[in-house]
Amino acid sequence: MSLPPHPVGPSSPDHLAPGDVGVMYRSPRARAKLATAALVLDLAALTVVGLLLWDSLSIARALAAGEEVSEASIDLLQQRASQSDIISFLVLLGCALMFCLWTYRVARNAVALGGQLSVSPGSAVGYYFIPIINWWMPYTALAQVWDASDPDPRAATRRGSHALLLGWWLAWLVSYGVDLTVLGRGAPESADEWANQIALGFLSIGADAIAAVLAIAVIWKLTRRQEERAAAMWPSARVA
Repeated sequence: MSLPPHPVGPSSPDHLAPGDVGVMYRSPRARAKLATAALVLDLAALTVVGLLLWDSLSIARALAAGEEVSEASIDLLQQRASQSDIISFLVLLGCALMFCLWTYRVARNAVALGGQLSVSPGSAVGYYFIPIINWWMPYTALAQVWDASDPDPRAATRRGSHALLLGWWLAWLVSYGVDLTVLGRGAPESADEWANQIALGFLSIGADAIAAVLAIAVIWKLTRRQEERAAAMWPSARVA
Protein backbone atom coordinates (compact mmCIF):
# COMPACT_ATOMS: atom_id res chain seq x y z
CA MET A 1 0.00 0.00 0.00
CA SER A 2 1.34 3.43 -0.89
CA LEU A 3 0.06 6.76 0.40
CA PRO A 4 1.11 10.22 -0.75
CA PRO A 5 3.33 12.25 1.60
CA HIS A 6 1.14 13.97 4.18
CA PRO A 7 2.44 17.14 5.86
CA VAL A 8 1.46 17.46 9.46
CA GLY A 9 2.86 20.75 10.48
CA PRO A 10 6.37 22.85 12.02
CA SER A 11 9.57 20.97 12.59
CA SER A 12 12.35 21.34 15.10
CA PRO A 13 15.84 19.94 14.46
CA ASP A 14 16.01 18.71 18.04
CA HIS A 15 12.57 17.22 18.59
CA LEU A 16 9.96 16.21 16.03
CA ALA A 17 6.46 16.41 17.43
CA PRO A 18 3.06 15.89 15.84
CA GLY A 19 2.08 18.99 13.89
CA ASP A 20 5.60 20.00 12.88
CA VAL A 21 6.10 21.34 9.35
CA GLY A 22 8.05 19.02 7.08
CA VAL A 23 7.18 15.80 8.91
CA MET A 24 5.42 13.73 6.25
CA TYR A 25 4.24 10.15 6.06
CA ARG A 26 5.81 8.00 3.38
CA SER A 27 5.14 4.29 3.08
CA PRO A 28 8.12 2.30 4.40
CA ARG A 29 7.31 -0.60 2.04
CA ALA A 30 10.07 0.12 -0.50
CA ARG A 31 12.73 0.28 2.19
CA ALA A 32 11.23 -2.81 3.86
CA LYS A 33 11.72 -4.71 0.60
CA LEU A 34 15.35 -3.58 0.32
CA ALA A 35 16.08 -4.52 3.92
CA THR A 36 14.40 -7.90 3.42
CA ALA A 37 16.42 -8.56 0.26
CA ALA A 38 19.64 -7.77 2.15
CA LEU A 39 18.67 -10.10 5.00
CA VAL A 40 17.81 -12.90 2.56
CA LEU A 41 21.27 -12.47 1.04
CA ASP A 42 22.67 -12.67 4.56
CA LEU A 43 20.85 -15.97 5.11
CA ALA A 44 22.30 -17.26 1.83
CA ALA A 45 25.79 -16.20 2.92
CA LEU A 46 25.28 -17.98 6.26
CA THR A 47 24.34 -21.13 4.37
CA VAL A 48 27.59 -20.96 2.39
CA VAL A 49 29.57 -20.43 5.59
CA GLY A 50 27.79 -23.40 7.13
CA LEU A 51 28.82 -25.63 4.23
CA LEU A 52 32.42 -24.47 4.58
CA LEU A 53 32.30 -25.20 8.31
CA TRP A 54 31.02 -28.69 7.57
CA ASP A 55 33.98 -29.28 5.25
CA SER A 56 36.28 -27.91 7.94
CA LEU A 57 34.76 -30.23 10.52
CA SER A 58 35.41 -33.22 8.26
CA ILE A 59 39.07 -32.26 7.96
CA ALA A 60 39.37 -31.58 11.71
CA ARG A 61 37.91 -34.99 12.54
CA ALA A 62 40.24 -36.66 10.06
CA LEU A 63 43.25 -34.96 11.64
CA ALA A 64 42.06 -35.86 15.14
CA ALA A 65 41.76 -39.50 14.05
CA GLY A 66 45.32 -39.47 12.77
CA GLU A 67 44.33 -39.62 9.12
CA GLU A 68 46.46 -37.95 6.50
CA VAL A 69 45.02 -34.80 4.93
CA SER A 70 46.71 -33.15 1.96
CA GLU A 71 48.00 -29.60 2.27
CA ALA A 72 46.21 -28.79 -0.98
CA SER A 73 42.83 -29.61 0.60
CA ILE A 74 43.53 -27.39 3.60
CA ASP A 75 44.81 -24.54 1.40
CA LEU A 76 41.72 -24.73 -0.82
CA LEU A 77 39.44 -24.66 2.20
CA GLN A 78 41.26 -21.65 3.67
CA GLN A 79 41.02 -19.83 0.34
CA ARG A 80 37.30 -20.47 0.09
CA ALA A 81 36.85 -19.40 3.71
CA SER A 82 38.68 -16.11 3.07
CA GLN A 83 36.50 -15.38 0.06
CA SER A 84 33.40 -16.23 2.08
CA ASP A 85 34.48 -13.88 4.88
CA ILE A 86 34.77 -10.98 2.42
CA ILE A 87 31.36 -11.68 0.90
CA SER A 88 29.75 -12.08 4.32
CA PHE A 89 31.23 -8.77 5.48
CA LEU A 90 29.91 -6.93 2.42
CA VAL A 91 26.47 -8.48 2.86
CA LEU A 92 26.51 -7.50 6.53
CA LEU A 93 27.27 -3.90 5.59
CA GLY A 94 24.38 -3.97 3.14
CA CYS A 95 22.05 -5.32 5.83
CA ALA A 96 23.12 -2.62 8.28
CA LEU A 97 22.60 0.15 5.72
CA MET A 98 19.18 -1.06 4.56
CA PHE A 99 17.94 -1.70 8.10
CA CYS A 100 19.08 1.76 9.23
CA LEU A 101 17.34 3.41 6.26
CA TRP A 102 14.15 1.52 7.10
CA THR A 103 14.47 2.41 10.80
CA TYR A 104 14.81 6.10 9.99
CA ARG A 105 11.74 5.99 7.75
CA VAL A 106 9.48 4.25 10.28
CA ALA A 107 10.70 6.51 13.11
CA ARG A 108 9.94 9.61 11.05
CA ASN A 109 6.60 8.15 10.02
CA ALA A 110 5.70 7.57 13.67
CA VAL A 111 5.86 11.34 14.14
CA ALA A 112 3.80 12.02 11.01
CA LEU A 113 1.22 9.51 12.25
CA GLY A 114 0.74 11.46 15.47
CA GLY A 115 3.13 9.61 17.76
CA GLN A 116 5.17 11.28 20.49
CA LEU A 117 8.71 9.92 20.62
CA SER A 118 11.35 10.70 23.21
CA VAL A 119 14.03 10.17 20.55
CA SER A 120 14.51 11.68 17.11
CA PRO A 121 14.56 9.52 13.96
CA GLY A 122 18.29 10.22 13.64
CA SER A 123 18.92 9.04 17.20
CA ALA A 124 16.90 5.87 16.57
CA VAL A 125 19.54 5.01 13.96
CA GLY A 126 22.56 6.48 15.73
CA TYR A 127 22.06 4.40 18.88
CA TYR A 128 23.13 1.29 16.93
CA PHE A 129 26.65 2.71 16.67
CA ILE A 130 27.21 3.89 20.25
CA PRO A 131 28.98 1.27 22.42
CA ILE A 132 27.15 0.05 25.54
CA ILE A 133 24.08 2.17 24.71
CA ASN A 134 23.49 0.00 21.66
CA TRP A 135 22.64 -2.88 23.98
CA TRP A 136 19.20 -1.45 24.76
CA MET A 137 18.48 1.99 23.24
CA PRO A 138 17.80 0.81 19.65
CA TYR A 139 15.17 -1.55 21.04
CA THR A 140 13.70 1.22 23.21
CA ALA A 141 13.45 3.53 20.20
CA LEU A 142 11.77 0.90 18.00
CA ALA A 143 9.38 0.01 20.83
CA GLN A 144 8.24 3.64 20.90
CA VAL A 145 7.81 3.60 17.12
CA TRP A 146 5.87 0.34 17.44
CA ASP A 147 3.44 1.87 19.95
CA ALA A 148 3.06 5.08 17.92
CA SER A 149 2.19 2.97 14.86
CA ASP A 150 -0.87 1.34 16.39
CA PRO A 151 -3.41 0.80 13.57
CA ASP A 152 -6.06 2.50 15.72
CA PRO A 153 -5.46 6.25 15.16
CA ARG A 154 -7.57 7.23 18.20
CA ALA A 155 -4.55 6.65 20.46
CA ALA A 156 -1.24 8.40 19.72
CA THR A 157 0.84 5.89 21.67
CA ARG A 158 -1.18 2.86 22.68
CA ARG A 159 1.09 0.33 24.32
CA GLY A 160 0.77 -3.12 22.85
CA SER A 161 2.61 -6.41 22.86
CA HIS A 162 6.32 -6.18 22.06
CA ALA A 163 6.81 -9.96 22.04
CA LEU A 164 8.01 -10.14 18.42
CA LEU A 165 10.18 -7.05 18.79
CA LEU A 166 11.69 -8.29 22.06
CA GLY A 167 12.27 -11.75 20.63
CA TRP A 168 14.20 -10.26 17.71
CA TRP A 169 16.25 -8.03 19.97
CA LEU A 170 17.20 -10.84 22.36
CA ALA A 171 18.13 -13.04 19.38
CA TRP A 172 20.30 -10.24 18.02
CA LEU A 173 22.07 -9.79 21.38
CA VAL A 174 22.75 -13.54 21.60
CA SER A 175 24.01 -13.53 18.01
CA TYR A 176 26.25 -10.54 18.75
CA GLY A 177 27.64 -12.20 21.88
CA VAL A 178 28.36 -15.50 20.13
CA ASP A 179 30.02 -13.72 17.21
CA LEU A 180 32.30 -11.84 19.62
CA THR A 181 33.18 -15.11 21.34
CA VAL A 182 34.08 -16.72 18.01
CA LEU A 183 36.20 -13.75 16.96
CA GLY A 184 37.92 -13.67 20.36
CA ARG A 185 39.19 -17.22 20.10
CA GLY A 186 42.79 -17.58 19.03
CA ALA A 187 44.16 -19.95 16.42
CA PRO A 188 43.54 -23.59 17.39
CA GLU A 189 46.56 -25.52 18.62
CA SER A 190 45.15 -28.99 17.95
CA ALA A 191 42.62 -30.75 15.75
CA ASP A 192 40.30 -31.24 18.72
CA GLU A 193 40.42 -27.55 19.57
CA TRP A 194 39.74 -26.74 15.94
CA ALA A 195 36.68 -29.02 15.98
CA ASN A 196 35.40 -27.25 19.11
CA GLN A 197 35.78 -23.87 17.45
CA ILE A 198 33.90 -25.14 14.41
CA ALA A 199 31.06 -26.27 16.65
CA LEU A 200 30.95 -22.76 18.11
CA GLY A 201 30.85 -21.47 14.55
CA PHE A 202 27.72 -23.52 13.87
CA LEU A 203 26.15 -22.00 16.98
CA SER A 204 27.03 -18.54 15.66
CA ILE A 205 25.42 -19.28 12.30
CA GLY A 206 22.27 -20.55 13.97
CA ALA A 207 21.98 -17.46 16.18
CA ASP A 208 22.61 -15.14 13.22
CA ALA A 209 19.99 -16.93 11.11
CA ILE A 210 17.33 -16.72 13.84
CA ALA A 211 18.06 -13.01 14.34
CA ALA A 212 17.80 -12.40 10.57
CA VAL A 213 14.47 -14.24 10.24
CA LEU A 214 13.00 -12.38 13.21
CA ALA A 215 14.31 -9.08 11.80
CA ILE A 216 12.37 -9.73 8.59
CA ALA A 217 9.24 -10.46 10.64
CA VAL A 218 9.68 -7.21 12.62
CA ILE A 219 10.21 -5.18 9.45
CA TRP A 220 6.99 -6.36 7.84
CA LYS A 221 4.87 -6.30 10.99
CA LEU A 222 5.82 -2.69 11.74
CA THR A 223 5.52 -1.69 8.07
CA ARG A 224 1.96 -3.04 7.95
CA ARG A 225 1.07 -1.36 11.25
CA GLN A 226 2.09 2.01 9.83
CA GLU A 227 0.26 1.47 6.55
CA GLU A 228 -2.91 0.44 8.35
CA ARG A 229 -2.71 3.44 10.68
CA ALA A 230 -2.13 5.80 7.74
CA ALA A 231 -5.09 4.34 5.86
CA ALA A 232 -7.29 4.78 8.96
CA MET A 233 -6.16 8.39 9.49
CA TRP A 234 -6.54 9.43 5.86
CA PRO A 235 -9.22 7.17 4.34
CA SER A 236 -9.62 9.50 1.35
CA ALA A 237 -5.99 8.95 0.30
CA ARG A 238 -5.47 6.81 -2.75
CA VAL A 239 -4.17 3.34 -1.93
CA ALA A 240 -1.94 1.78 -4.60
